[in-house]
Amino acid sequence: MAPDFDVVVVGAGPAGASVALHLARLAPAVARRTLLLERAELPRPKPCAGGVTGQGLAVLRRLGLTPPPPLLPLRRVEVAFEGSRWAAEAAGLGITVERARFDAWLAAEAAAAGARLHTGEAVVAVSLGEAGATVATGAGRYTARCLVAADGGASTVLRCLGWPPPAHRARLLYVEDDQPPEATGLSRETLYLDLSPAAAGLHGYLWDFPSPAGGRVGVHRGLYDRGDPGSLRGSLKPLFQAALRARGVDPGRLRLAGYHEREIPARPVVAAPRLLLAGEAAGIDPLFGEGIAQALAHGRLVAREIARAAATG
Repeated sequence: MAPDFDVVVVGAGPAGASVALHLARLAPAVARRTLLLERAELPRPKPCAGGVTGQGLAVLRRLGLTPPPPLLPLRRVEVAFEGSRWAAEAAGLGITVERARFDAWLAAEAAAAGARLHTGEAVVAVSLGEAGATVATGAGRYTARCLVAADGGASTVLRCLGWPPPAHRARLLYVEDDQPPEATGLSRETLYLDLSPAAAGLHGYLWDFPSPAGGRVGVHRGLYDRGDPGSLRGSLKPLFQAALRARGVDPGRLRLAGYHEREIPARPVVAAPRLLLAGEAAGIDPLFGEGIAQALAHGRLVAREIARAAATG
C-alpha cells in the first residue's frame, strides 16, 4: 500500500518550515506530498531572544522571502568582558523578530508553497520500518516514506524512538523587559553580549537584545550556560538577578523564565534509515546557543537529501 505522504515533518518552526520550503524548490512533487505537523495552534508562544543573523536572512532571500513586521534591523554588535568593550558595525548584521509571529508566517509560507500544514496535532507515537515511517497524533495516523524530526531539543519523535539523550543540555534564563532600550542606555540597533560570567566559571554569556515583541520595542535579556562539564554548577538565578541589577533593571518587576537547549555534539548523529533530524532536534550552536539561522540553513540540507533520494529512488 502506498504511504499517505512522501515526507512527514514534525515541527513547523524554522527548521521544519525550511525543509518544506526548500522541497518546493528542489522537488515540487515531493513538496506537494509533504505533511507539516505542529502540536500547537499558530501563532504560539516561543521562548527565544528572536535574533536572526545575516546567515539566516540570506537563506530567506534565496527562497524569495522577506520577513514581515514586527522586526528590528541590527547594525551593531557590542561585546563586553569585565569592563572592557569591543564593537563592530555591519550592514545586514541581522534582525530581531517576535518568534510567535515569525514562525506563524514561515509556516504559512511553507503551506502556500505546497506542504499540507496541520496545527494543533501533537505526536503521540512514532515507528520506523523498512518501508517508511508511521506517525500517530491525537487526530490521526499517517504513513510516509521519510520522517523529519524538527520538533526541537525536547523532541517527541526522538523520545518515541528511544534516541539517546544528549550528554548535557544548555540552560537559559530570560526576562522580557518592556522598557525601551534607551531607558537603560542601550540602542535599538545593537546586540549586546557580555562574556563576564566566564570569570565566575560559567561557560556562557549574558545578552541584551532589542525586541519588537508585544507591539512595542523592549529588551529581551538573558543568561546562557552551555551546561557542559566544568561549567558553573547550581542555580543561575542569583547570577542573572545580580546582572540585571547592574544594568539598572529591577528583577522583581519582571517575570523570570527559563528553558533548556540541545547542543549539537562533536560527533553528531543526525540521520537513521527513513529518519532525518533538523534544527534543534539535531542540536544548536554550542558557542552562543544560536538556533534560528542554523535551523533555516539545516532545513535546506535536509531537503536536498530528500530530493536526492527521491530522484535516485
